[in-house]
Amino acid sequence: SATSDLDVHASGTNGFKSPSNRFRVIIDLSISFQEARVIANAILDTDDFPAQQTFEQCLLDSRTSDIVPIVVGACLAGLVAVVLIAYLVGRARAKRQGYASV
Repeated sequence: SATSDLDVHASGTNGFKSPSNRFRVIIDLSISFQEARVIANAILDTDDFPAQQTFEQCLLDSRTSDIVPIVVGACLAGLVAVVLIAYLVGRARAKRQGYASV
């Protein structure tokens, strides 16, 4: 849920919806909205939204996938392992060839 900076955005004729938002008016005063739905520039004859109206979810309320950070972390761990193995193999070969360590 968003706090303070209420960013209401929807494309085209879509409406905006968010499960909960808090809008800070002044330092000690804020207004909370629950199940907020907004349509810009709409003239409605009733208290209900049209049945065919499409609402876009608030970007702050949409859950992001954990797959990408896990894959990136696994790739970085694999790269560290490859570099470590290459270092150890290079050291072992250098000792076999008789180079003096500094």
